[in-house]
Amino acid sequence: MPPQFVRTRKPQWWLKYNYILSSALDTGTIFGIILVSLYIYLPKEGTLTLNWWGNTVWQNTADAAGVAYNPTDPDIGF
Repeated sequence: MPPQFVRTRKPQWWLKYNYILSSALDTGTIFGIILVSLYIYLPKEGTLTLNWWGNTVWQNTADAAGVAYNPTDPDIGF
């Protein structure tokens, strides 16, 4: 349910609980970030490495190799 629906159809509820709702959502986000950080850091005292394709895929690109994807031609241009 979008916030506009609650704000337009239930303005009294919105005035009373909007601050509590937004602070609860912010607190939940912060709590989740702390938990995820601890779950990643605590195993093996912070030496945990995540091996997945996203960590090394950048090494197989033309940018990492230092070559141009489309070489330029001085007579034609780009």
